[in-house]
Amino acid sequence: LDIITKSLFGLELHVEPLHIYESWAPDGYKIVVKDSTSKSVGTIYVDPYYRNDKYQNATNCSLGFARQSSSWVHGDKYRGITDQSKVLVSFLYRNKYLNLDQVITMFHEFGHALHSILSKTEFQHC
Repeated sequence: LDIITKSLFGLELHVEPLHIYESWAPDGYKIVVKDSTSKSVGTIYVDPYYRNDKYQNATNCSLGFARQSSSWVHGDKYRGITDQSKVLVSFLYRNKYLNLDQVITMFHEFGHALHSILSKTEFQHC
């Protein structure tokens, strides 16, 4: 994924462990997406493995949104809008080896995550 995002968008992916306050599962991790100046443009939280208490489908949820303008409602920052997008990507893998369908799903959900991170328009997610 890093090679693709670098060649298509000039972005680098940096895998980092979750901080204690970010952790909801023992095997989760985050991918910090950085531009060519090493500035963070967003974070993808990854929950890759199956658990009984987990939603039983691959999914992508936006946790925080970025948009172009910092003032929209009465001159104040719109609640929930940040300068960086945060996205949760969840899979149901039972081991570290993926079959073809799982690889396709991973790329599909990662595409949604990149779309959320890179979409910074005037009225994004209002």
